[in-house]
Amino acid sequence: MRTPVKVECIIFRKINNNYDFLLLERIKSKSGFWQPVTGGVEEGESIEDAVFREVLEETSIRKEDIIRIFRDVYYFEFKSDFFEKNIIKEFVFGFEVKSNVNVHIDAGEHDKFKWVNFDKAIKLLKYETNKNAFEKMKKILKI
Repeated sequence: MRTPVKVECIIFRKINNNYDFLLLERIKSKSGFWQPVTGGVEEGESIEDAVFREVLEETSIRKEDIIRIFRDVYYFEFKSDFFEKNIIKEFVFGFEVKSNVNVHIDAGEHDKFKWVNFDKAIKLLKYETNKNAFEKMKKILKI
């Protein structure tokens, strides 16, 4: 069962001193917008376990494909009608992956994926909270 806790993972790679960020496009029946990996924390699951599970489920990226992990990139809360207390807590992580990592998306959730630079990512992201998280990641990476 889902809890009122969500995770977001900003996945990026470095090629020739440039950073590319992975964005996924939701399927049209789920509004068709661009986003990073996101998902819910299951009951009894740690936040970190949820991040690794969601990354694997949505992109096929495995732990051995990850070079660096950034915990506590960003945290925010938002209202939702789906939970009793109406407040969802979202924790954002950053994952640097190998530059040659293979990505395979879950067709049940996403239609497409693409690697984009920071400026393009900000333009494509729908939600301000996602944009804020990317801004925090940019500061951490000093780009």
